[in-house]
Amino acid sequence: MSILHLSKALLLGLLAASIRNDVAGAHRRTHDVRAPSQRAEPSFESMERIVGGSQATPREFPFAGLLTVSYKGSTFLCGSSLITPRYVITAGHCVTQEKRTVSSGDVAIGLGANDVDSLDSYRVSKITVHPDYDPSTVSNDVALLRLRTAISLNDNLNTVTISSANLTDEEVFTAIGWGKTSSNGTVSDTLRRVNVTSGPADDCQMVNPDFSSENGTQICTARNRGRDTCQGDSGGPLLYPDSNGTYQLAGITSYGYTPNSESAECGTDSVVAFYTHVNYYTNWISDVTGVSVERLTGKTDGDYGDDDTEDNGNNDDSNDQSSGASDTAVAMPWPMLALTAPVAVLMIYRH
Repeated sequence: MSILHLSKALLLGLLAASIRNDVAGAHRRTHDVRAPSQRAEPSFESMERIVGGSQATPREFPFAGLLTVSYKGSTFLCGSSLITPRYVITAGHCVTQEKRTVSSGDVAIGLGANDVDSLDSYRVSKITVHPDYDPSTVSNDVALLRLRTAISLNDNLNTVTISSANLTDEEVFTAIGWGKTSSNGTVSDTLRRVNVTSGPADDCQMVNPDFSSENGTQICTARNRGRDTCQGDSGGPLLYPDSNGTYQLAGITSYGYTPNSESAECGTDSVVAFYTHVNYYTNWISDVTGVSVERLTGKTDGDYGDDDTEDNGNNDDSNDQSSGASDTAVAMPWPMLALTAPVAVLMIYRH
């Protein structure tokens, strides 16, 4: 059930104001190459957006969602993906503040269009962050959002299946989002897409020694000069085509680093970006959503088994869970873009 229409002028105006102000209040990314457990939390400049891409065509990505989170007077922007008529998937850091999951009543999902001014917003009744999400290492960076009512699917609004493909280096993926189109640019008022390539593993392990392969908990992209995600794209989908060329959900935009450089520019040749590998978490996703792994991965068709009852009110008590082992307040790797002024320092994930 659609509950409101987003105002493009208001959204873009607030975003532009936040972008102009947040750099001065943020610490620059440190390009730390130590093990994740030893690294400082990622800085503002680590966030992601679509750089070097092109506009998406109508109905090309009917599962793409624009996530907004209100927190202490500011509103933050992320991406998301509709995986069942009742559930949206995003990055854990998009819905976590100060080691706690935000209230479901402060979250809305814009769906059903490429243009910001045409998106319809849907309420969230429950947020479930992965129990092993750790903001200090950005590991297990995934969360599921239950919508108050199940969505009626159509050509403009549909689900995406999870890819179960065996991935290797030099795979070509498609990332999409409404994020910034350059480090010093503005956010996009329409959905954009860009192709990025995975690996090589040596580049990925230089930034994150715990990275093993594209079939572990993360997908890594590197050496994609001029093509990248940026601020505002955190939580959005990284897509991989199946044998028929249909896009499937492979990853969730998480964070990125520029090793051995003082530059934090998006889209440089040395940027290494990490995405949560969704297929690694299908059993957990099935447990939370009640939908079989076979249905989530497109191996079977038919009903999702979601109940179509309306959730009354917010299940806020069930949202409040600790996230991670860090005792310090969390700064996000790719900043979530703040939409209000005065501007809070933007989080540092690929928000």
